[in-house]
Order: sequence, then structure tokens, then C-alpha cells
Amino acid sequence: MTSFGSDDIDADYDRLTALGVVFRGSPAEEEGSGVRIALLEDGCGNLVMLTQEA
Repeated sequence: MTSFGSDDIDADYDRLTALGVVFRGSPAEEEGSGVRIALLEDGCGNLVMLTQEA
């Protein structure tokens, strides 16, 4: 899995969704980690994770 850091995961999620990117769900905090994640599909069967640290 590929992972990219984000300074504003909500803005990135909104921008990418508007461009037609398919996410597995909206950004959410990984329980107990202080890290928010959002998983997207790259169109080739791979998952890409966006992360934002608290």
C-alpha cells in the first residue's frame, strides 16, 4: 500500500472526490493513534492511504 501525508486531509478528500476519485470512506481517526486516514482506490486495484497526524 502507498501512503501520502496531508496537512489538511478534509480539503484533500473534498478536492479528490470532486475529481472523481473513489474513497472507501470519509477521513476518520484511527482509534487511539491520533492519525486520521482515508483510503482511496487508484483504479488498478491498489489502495492508497492519505494520512494526517494530529
